[in-house]
Amino acid sequence: MARESTTQENRKHFKRFIIGALVMVGGLISILLLNIYSLPSLKQEWLAFAALAISALGGMLALIGYLGLLKSRIKHFLEN
Repeated sequence: MARESTTQENRKHFKRFIIGALVMVGGLISILLLNIYSLPSLKQEWLAFAALAISALGGMLALIGYLGLLKSRIKHFLEN
């Protein structure tokens, strides 16, 4: 039973990591595309700032997921 719980927990952390990483990469790609296709303006700067904030949130989510996976691995290593 505890093994199933650990497996579900690992899936949850991995899902959080993947979603966070994809959001972060999407935000960074948005910044790149804004710099390539948008004319320099205040609007471009605000959009780039919003994309940077989204990237930061995605990075934090990915970090939380990664740390959860790391905690689970260390816990498994110490128990065996």
